[in-house]
Amino acid sequence: MTFFDENVVTPKKKSGSRLWRTDVDGPVRCIDFSATDHWTAVGFGNGDVQAINPNGKVVWEQNVGPAVLQVRVLPVKKRIVVLNEYSRLMAFDYSGREVFNKGFKSYWTSFEIQSGNIILWGWKSPPLKLNSNGKIIQKLPIPHPWRRLKAASRKNRFWVVHNEVCLGLYDSEGTNLWLVNHPTNIDLSRTHPSDIELEDWGRLDASDEESYTVAKGVEHKYSSTALLLVNEVCDAYCRFCFRKRLFMDDNEEVTKDISEGLEYINAHPEINNVLLTVDRRRSLDHVHLQVGTDHS
Repeated sequence: MTFFDENVVTPKKKSGSRLWRTDVDGPVRCIDFSATDHWTAVGFGNGDVQAINPNGKVVWEQNVGPAVLQVRVLPVKKRIVVLNEYSRLMAFDYSGREVFNKGFKSYWTSFEIQSGNIILWGWKSPPLKLNSNGKIIQKLPIPHPWRRLKAASRKNRFWVVHNEVCLGLYDSEGTNLWLVNHPTNIDLSRTHPSDIELEDWGRLDASDEESYTVAKGVEHKYSSTALLLVNEVCDAYCRFCFRKRLFMDDNEEVTKDISEGLEYINAHPEINNVLLTVDRRRSLDHVHLQVGTDHS
């Protein structure tokens, strides 16, 4: 098993003894450790991926663009598979050579490894099965909705959570092997807090965004990315949201006048990626951008 905080990766044996320890340039976004050959893959919020060999040495580092959603070590093929926030799926061998790099029109949230194949899934598109070279083998005809998908230990079997009460097991042909209504709700709610979440505790600015706010409505945390806060409403107020303060009546961080933000972006040639909050485009009807930058 592997333990990590934002800047330290530490694999341990079942006995609890440490195999090795290494400091990395965090914060760590995701990690996977192969119990078969003891390779470790680490993904970061800035898009970096690192491969660490069984001795704890970082043998290569690649940047895959935006933040890494998931990494998995595929020991059978000696590969590391990566999914980033733009739904690009990539694989590298243990030497760092890129095996494939695929983009998709659909938005994928996660993937599973089953019998050396890759199972991609998201909320809005049927799951896809790909081989270790990135070739699409099959679109799995599993009925929607797909709130969660988990590859079962048995080959070509998939657990699917359809909603808060419905759990099913399917084969690769979409045949329902069994379907059950769970006796208690499967808690998938993002909008209804539990009683403890209603208590007044903690910090409104949970990730210390104030420290990298450079102008009104402008945040610059990562060198190549700027964030413009342009809307104080959202289609759903998610229970895990760390920007809930933006939706409070007395908060004034959001601005619809982005002229100051554009001036800042044009003055910083390292910025090549601009994010707008919130994530629902239909809430941004008041924003019309025509961006043209010249950093020559």
